[in-house]
Amino acid sequence: MSTEAPYFLSAVAVGLGATLFMDLWALFLKRVFGIASADYCLVGRWFRHMPEGTLVALVSGGWLAHPTLLPALLFGVGTVLVPFLLMQPSFGLGIAASRAPNPTQARLRSLMAHTAFGVGLYVCAVGVSYVLPVHA
Repeated sequence: MSTEAPYFLSAVAVGLGATLFMDLWALFLKRVFGIASADYCLVGRWFRHMPEGTLVALVSGGWLAHPTLLPALLFGVGTVLVPFLLMQPSFGLGIAASRAPNPTQARLRSLMAHTAFGVGLYVCAVGVSYVLPVHA
């Protein structure tokens, strides 16, 4: 197995786990507080029609071996720029949902979802570091 394989497997596992964590957060909000989740069909359609891209890894092997919360949280919160600046405008909602019926609520929901994604990155990275050890 090449030396990049453990990094790749760890990165994929952490990304999938963080996405599942974000979905579980949305399910929790729906079941406990009656807050409906976003319509991710639109997101799927948006990604489906994007041109082919490249998987980019922004994390070092050192972080995968010894995850810390701050980089994961900053990355998760930083990813909220994608819906604010690309997806919401492409759906006709304006930058940061400025044309949505309730822009503040839309922004807070996006921020909460992406914060949950960041926490999920950290939680999953800690778990993956025990299962798929990566040596920094």
